[in-house]
Amino acid sequence: MQAKKALSLFVVATILLTILIYPISANATEYFVIHGQGCGHGVGMCLSGAKGMAEAGYTYRNILRKYYTSAIPSSTQETQLIRVGLYSTTLATTISGNGDFEVFDDLENKLWAGTDGQSITISYDIENSSYLITTPTETIEVISSHITVSPTASSILSLENFSPPNHFRGNMEVRFSSNSNLLWAINELSLNEYLYGLAEASDSWPKNALKALAVAARTYALEKKLNASTPYKADGFDLSATTDCQYYLGYDYEVQAPNFKQAIDETTGEILVYNSNPISAVYHSCCGGHTENNENIWGGSALPYLRGVPCGYCTWSSNYNWNLSISADELQTKLNSNPTTSVLGNLEGFEILQAGITPRVKTLRILGSGGSNDVSGTDFGNVLKLKSAWFNFRPITRMSGENRYQTAIDVSKQGWNSAETIILTKGTDFPDALSGTPLAYKNNAPILLTDPTTINQETMDEINRLNPDKVIILGGKGAISETIESQLLSEGINSERIGGKDRYETAAKIALEVGSPGKTAIIATGSNYPDALSISSYAAYNQIPILLVNKDYIPDSTTDALNDLNIEQTIIVGGTGVISSEVQANLRNPIRMGGADRYDTAKKIAERYFAPFPGASSIFVVTGENFPDALASAPYAAKIGPCPILLTRSDIVPAPTRNYLIGYTDYVKRLYIVGGFGAISEKVQNELGSL
Repeated sequence: MQAKKALSLFVVATILLTILIYPISANATEYFVIHGQGCGHGVGMCLSGAKGMAEAGYTYRNILRKYYTSAIPSSTQETQLIRVGLYSTTLATTISGNGDFEVFDDLENKLWAGTDGQSITISYDIENSSYLITTPTETIEVISSHITVSPTASSILSLENFSPPNHFRGNMEVRFSSNSNLLWAINELSLNEYLYGLAEASDSWPKNALKALAVAARTYALEKKLNASTPYKADGFDLSATTDCQYYLGYDYEVQAPNFKQAIDETTGEILVYNSNPISAVYHSCCGGHTENNENIWGGSALPYLRGVPCGYCTWSSNYNWNLSISADELQTKLNSNPTTSVLGNLEGFEILQAGITPRVKTLRILGSGGSNDVSGTDFGNVLKLKSAWFNFRPITRMSGENRYQTAIDVSKQGWNSAETIILTKGTDFPDALSGTPLAYKNNAPILLTDPTTINQETMDEINRLNPDKVIILGGKGAISETIESQLLSEGINSERIGGKDRYETAAKIALEVGSPGKTAIIATGSNYPDALSISSYAAYNQIPILLVNKDYIPDSTTDALNDLNIEQTIIVGGTGVISSEVQANLRNPIRMGGADRYDTAKKIAERYFAPFPGASSIFVVTGENFPDALASAPYAAKIGPCPILLTRSDIVPAPTRNYLIGYTDYVKRLYIVGGFGAISEKVQNELGSL
């Protein structure tokens, strides 16, 4: 039953969730992290929750009462026979025994008797409507509705066509079904004998969890036996041996699970009923925190005993939370593999139209360039082999290249089809690019990187693609040589330079070019990049200049710029370990934005200056361990937002970044990751997408 596979804990009753995915870019690499909870359909008893409740001291009756609301205990006879469809074929099936066995037709005429180690093969001749029984000594042809192979005494039959384990108690019936045109091997045995062979839980689980499973499984089997509308009836049996019903492995599992067998014996005859009838006691592997109403998964009428309930006892399960990271191209390929979920044109996104009392998806709209396709959450999940229908999407755009220069080009291609102005800055250091972010935004310009003495061909190709009127070079001639200007001129591109004798003076000159409409300036260290980067998109969007200082003093060029711009308010980014209290004391109306480390500082900046996302639903994530990939991201983050810029390590998401994303998960519709997998690993990408 675990495989009836059909967001953090649910927050609404019946909800209309709309998750719009931005059009997929032809430039950057698009991924989707599909985050889900639970495993299975989510209706009825959560097996992981049953284990958790048993470990917490609850009895099996407490467990059953929790998950099957309105059902009451009752009893049945264990001698009732259950018919289990094991195997179907268009050819033949072979049966043997570890002792004596006999073969009968439908009138109970004995056709043949076998002994230990002997086998028979049974096939069906459609033309003559007859069975052919091939024994070690003869071939018998008989017209009958079915053939029964019955063990004597304590013999166990073996179905050789069935993947091991393949030994079974009871009789084996071979029946040709005109309904499916298949030859079925059907195991007929008592109710308890059937239960012994179920492999739905670990035999090491607490006894009360196994007892709860025994009662539920017994009830489920009996309901299927008594239910004339069960689809398997047309083929001559009550249940299948697969997880479409209950996972049945027969005698081989029985001998491996003595504790479950004891739980079955100790609950002999116990079932659950509603209005005196056995209930459909469905169950599943893990509910992910809350079970679901039956009608929200399978349609039909609401059943009073299958109401969704909070669980809280399955958090131990590895299936409680799960993630699937998949590229947009691979996702489209998989969806197109099934006509039900096919994409019309190119995949553009999704809308979750309808959910149950939990975020389990009932209806999902697949958006394509050629139209939309509405599918059930269960069908969508089955095609992608998702663990459950409780899922949501976190689209991720990764902008990256083989090096810092190509990463800047990828950001440029993502954000600009053309540009009248381009900012060109040195790719071997960070200050000029960070100080230049407000200037880039002012000119609607991307930032591209260059070596100090020559522009590489890929960057030059990108400059030509953008077809600018001019390129603004940031940095003095010691940072970027005059040969760069000559190289641009040879391509017919005009340039101008903003630069000083050092990074502090260059930042001051850029600030004068930007101006300060709000009479506010950002004060950042000139010795490292992360703190200034975290606030750079906010500074760019609001045209706040970024000025640089030394840890212990304010350079003259910075002081002059503060005076020339009539700055009345300063925002210091970084703690006192980065910019000292002495520097702060010499600034006008300073506000300090600093945290325990660079990751915490970025979080505090995002919380103060970006929440609650009045115009942005995206977050940029860059490495906090090296500067190059991050340099070009800020103008684009300002252009589409402004968007917060958070920092991460390459192999783990730091706690401040994690906590911020968790706190604002309802706002965040897209993540932009800047840098390749060497800078930010796939593991971190998946973790970011799941928050």
